[in-house]
Amino acid sequence: MIQIEKQQHKKRRGPYMIASLIIAVIMWSLVTFTTDTEITKKIHDVNVVYVGEQALKERGFVVTGVSENPDLWVKLSGKRGDLMGVIDRVRIELDLSGITGAGEAELEGTVKTSDNQVEVIKKSFTYVPVMVEEYITKEIPVEVKQIGSFRNNPVISDPEYHTIEISGAKSELDRVDKGCVTVDLSKLTESGETSSGVVLMDSDGEIITDAVTIEGSTADMTVSNIVCEYKELPVKPVLGEGIYNQAAIDEENTETDPETVKAAVMPGYSFSEVKAVINEYTTDEISCELIQEEGMYIPDDEKYVKIKPAFKEQTNQ
Repeated sequence: MIQIEKQQHKKRRGPYMIASLIIAVIMWSLVTFTTDTEITKKIHDVNVVYVGEQALKERGFVVTGVSENPDLWVKLSGKRGDLMGVIDRVRIELDLSGITGAGEAELEGTVKTSDNQVEVIKKSFTYVPVMVEEYITKEIPVEVKQIGSFRNNPVISDPEYHTIEISGAKSELDRVDKGCVTVDLSKLTESGETSSGVVLMDSDGEIITDAVTIEGSTADMTVSNIVCEYKELPVKPVLGEGIYNQAAIDEENTETDPETVKAAVMPGYSFSEVKAVINEYTTDEISCELIQEEGMYIPDDEKYVKIKPAFKEQTNQ
């Protein structure tokens, strides 16, 4: 009987011992995290910042980044609360004042923690290699890209500026072909202004998203939008200044392809024809540019027609 009671007592003690152990672990954890003890912390891929960047640009150079892209880490020591407060603000400062030319430069890296109570006890670097390039300025054209449509009417969209200046590393600016602003015609209710940010594009029409040094007028730009009407107008061949005094055009026998073109005409304007300029004295078929008069718009890909000129003798009056 006594043996049975001892076994039952042991069974009752088991759950209490487990519960006591769990409570002890919880209490130890609370003490550990609430007590501001000294700890160490290793931080990887520390952010790099540059001192004297603007002065370097004024000397004609710019840093494009860390050349070898190493894992720049630092090991810090300090009280838990202090370390937790600076982890997101640790940085490596590089002084650019000694750079005098393009190429690779090794700069001494200084760790900044924003808290004097936190000590740097180890780091993976002494000097940080960076790439330096020539800093230049470039003027690029600005084009408007229209998306959607406005009741099947043509819309003339004119940007506030037709060119802008951008500055940056030469290798990045060499990739830039133009700036582009977008107008969503489906959101227009009438003629008026819209606003769009300027995006940079390469010669293949691809948006450049990975440039790190380019600065300039790439903020929002105002675009004036005028709703027009399409007019089918006959093409009238005319002689250019270079041959105007040399010949007279035989309109009846001159062949034009196409004979009519579709032009966008702004409100308040009226046209009966679109002139195409002949600048060569030849009877062969040639490409001739259409004259876009004020109040008229012809898309760039439709500004040329084929003409096979015919001439007649001039009569002296």
